[in-house]
Amino acid sequence: MNGFPHAYSFYYIDDVSVILCDSTVGINENDWQKSFTISPNPAQNSISLNNLPKQVSAIFIYDLQGEMLLRENDISILPCKYAINISNFSSGIYFVKVVTKEGIVTRKIMKE
Repeated sequence: MNGFPHAYSFYYIDDVSVILCDSTVGINENDWQKSFTISPNPAQNSISLNNLPKQVSAIFIYDLQGEMLLRENDISILPCKYAINISNFSSGIYFVKVVTKEGIVTRKIMKE
């Protein structure tokens, strides 16, 4: 499929990006865990969770002391991207944990 190792296609037109996702094309279930990213990092007002599977059981954000600051459940992701407002968080380091039926991934982010 168009030379990409995943079923994701990226097209850039000026400053606009279009991401096409198709998780039904025989992808290894753990590929999303490798390609999952959070941007921007560091962030100021919001973060974007990229390359997620279509169904996410929960998203958590924890501070360095392990206190849960955000929990969102049963999220349908279209098109494989999810935005979270973090403008009310203090500057510092946080952990974003994504839970799906395929597994759990945790990434570190910095809030400016």
